[in-house]
Amino acid sequence: MPRTDVGAPIYLLVTAAANNGDFTNEANVTKIEMTLNGDYLEATYNFTDGDYFTFASEVSCIGPAGIASNLELWLKANDGTDATAQDEVIGTWTDASEKGNHGTGRNNPEFQATGDGVVNYNPSVAFNGTSNYFELPDGFEDFTGGASSFVIRKDFGTRDSYGRFFHLSTGGMNNAYIFGRNGTTNQSYWTVRSATAGNPFTFTTTTNQLPFSDIPNLLSYTQEGGFPLETGKELRSFFNGELDITTNSAVVPTKVLRTLNNIGKSHTTEYMNGYIPEFIIYTEQLTDLQAQKVSTSLGLKYGLSFNHNYISPAYDGTNAATETLYDITSYNNRIFGVGYDKMGCLSQNQSTSQLDGSLIRISVDGVLNPLNSADNTVWTADRSFIVMGDDDKDITTFVKAGQGANEPLPAIYEDCFIYRLNRNWKVQVKGAIVPDVFISILANSSSEDTKLPTFPDLGTLRSYESNSVYVVLNDNQDFTVNANMQEVALTYNATTDAYEGTITVNPSELANHTFYYTVVSKISPSRTCCLKSNNNIKNAYESN
Repeated sequence: MPRTDVGAPIYLLVTAAANNGDFTNEANVTKIEMTLNGDYLEATYNFTDGDYFTFASEVSCIGPAGIASNLELWLKANDGTDATAQDEVIGTWTDASEKGNHGTGRNNPEFQATGDGVVNYNPSVAFNGTSNYFELPDGFEDFTGGASSFVIRKDFGTRDSYGRFFHLSTGGMNNAYIFGRNGTTNQSYWTVRSATAGNPFTFTTTTNQLPFSDIPNLLSYTQEGGFPLETGKELRSFFNGELDITTNSAVVPTKVLRTLNNIGKSHTTEYMNGYIPEFIIYTEQLTDLQAQKVSTSLGLKYGLSFNHNYISPAYDGTNAATETLYDITSYNNRIFGVGYDKMGCLSQNQSTSQLDGSLIRISVDGVLNPLNSADNTVWTADRSFIVMGDDDKDITTFVKAGQGANEPLPAIYEDCFIYRLNRNWKVQVKGAIVPDVFISILANSSSEDTKLPTFPDLGTLRSYESNSVYVVLNDNQDFTVNANMQEVALTYNATTDAYEGTITVNPSELANHTFYYTVVSKISPSRTCCLKSNNNIKNAYESN
């Protein structure tokens, strides 16, 4: 049987001959829960001639983006380490695949729950580049079906020569299969060695895939299978989900039980450095569509911006209109989001882009927690997502809407003087019933680099007045058109030093919904909003 959640029941389903194998009408289906007897699942049923039967389970967590076939290793820092406190030493990193390739920590790899090691509210494991690694059990024998791997990495620690993401061998370089760094460069490389450490294949990227920066990246590849040491095979290398380089000179690794298997270290003293929150290996070449699904899931989880559309796990190549989570043809900067996919084991409840200049932070928990809660009870429906990106316009100044080259005055403020940011955001919602979104924007008083600009100088505020911040939502990207436009007030929270509020992102409960928003500043109670744009009032206002 294919994999299900531990303890998830499996059922024998039976329907009569008259239904022609149609199991979609529950009233016509007999469902019998099977029981485990040793290695076998068993059920008893008295069949009638012509009956149809099949097997089923409840939807359950099985693999990245719901892809579990040939999943060989799945290490997640948010679910599987025996350490959960900052800098606590990890003894065991539990494999979330059904293979049980659990990692044993060597030389004190440490859990990261706060600070730079947190990637979009998810913890990570720190590899210092000089001693930390995980030892894996014997296995990793058969790559004749191909190979695929995905790793999230944020630079940290000492950049060691030829550091390894993984080193799989029978000892030393014998029968080695390696994914790591080429020397001390930023380039990724792969090596396949024979039983006697002969070198039929080494390949290095020509681009810098391991940049020395504080921005996390997704490194991945897929490799074609074949018979052991068969040459002329395809290897496709991806950087942040985008095809980076392809070679047709790859070699299939030998088929042998490997007994020296490490994450983060070679057979000698070559170590990988970085914060790594997630690591995945498949023993098959995933299709580009499958790889894009896994990349989308990881991108949303870790706040990564990609140069490809974000797609639902239900996307089959033909249903883009309903299963595209985010279309990057516009507003393709600093993409991030939240979402729930049960089969993909994803419940990302809060998020912000990991790129510089990210102003917006969101949560469906009603608050921003130090780490993602992964509380799936706030999601009414499976495979629901809320994804957003911006147009990369300026956020360093509140500008007078509609003047000169500034962005236009939103329609609900007709004939008023309003200050706003020039930047606009697009939001795409997948799912008719999704949680409200808590939004947080750091105030200008924050010590962080990206925050609201100073408020416009409108003279001395009266004792009962204050500068206020609003989010203006609209179903049309042209804010001069009132398409269900609404203004949502944000309240200053002195504890978080941020303006915060809650928006309803899909009030009409559409299966797919797109809207836009920007950020506005006004004085409350309203003083400037009601100034009409005749010259006398305008001049008096500007002189103040």
